[in-house]
Amino acid sequence: MDYSYDEDLDELCPVCGDKVSGYHYGLLTCESCKGFFKRTVQNNKHYTCTESQSCKIDKTQRKRCPFCRFQKCLTVGMRLEAVRADRMRGGRNKFGPMYKRDRALKQQKKAQIRANGFKMETGPPVGVPPPPPPPPDYMLPQALGQRDAPQQPAHRDAASQADLSLGRVGPGPGLGLGEGSQPTAQPSRWFILLC
Repeated sequence: MDYSYDEDLDELCPVCGDKVSGYHYGLLTCESCKGFFKRTVQNNKHYTCTESQSCKIDKTQRKRCPFCRFQKCLTVGMRLEAVRADRMRGGRNKFGPMYKRDRALKQQKKAQIRANGFKMETGPPVGVPPPPPPPPDYMLPQALGQRDAPQQPAHRDAASQADLSLGRVGPGPGLGLGEGSQPTAQPSRWFILLC
């Protein structure tokens, strides 16, 4: 779970004060503290302090008291859950630069949208009614003013079969039209079947 640190900053390891080498277990740390933390967690090591559990941990004395060093690793924010139990090299995870880059890109997109006067994940602008939905196909003749359109052929079943074999789709039996009702003429649609 380590990530190379590409920037030219002279950051110091928050555990021992050595120069950082990258993101390790959720924190910028040196290689030495990275390895120590990983070995301690993976091998389930338990240390004891021979002093008063307040030993000074710095670059020159970090190996003297592993108990206080491990406690300092936890105190400064190294994450136990970031250590892989299977001892395999890890991939990138949310603690590394890829996470930060992706997060920065999302924030940049949101800022661009806000700058253009739009908001993400919202409905229509306040005070502006939404446009009416388009009329359903069975309402189209009424919307176009064709209320007195010619009736369908008397042999509705034969006509429907012919329409289906030609690839036309229109209203047919079983679409809510009662036996005695007169359907209005419907524009037919053509479709192409690609096989």
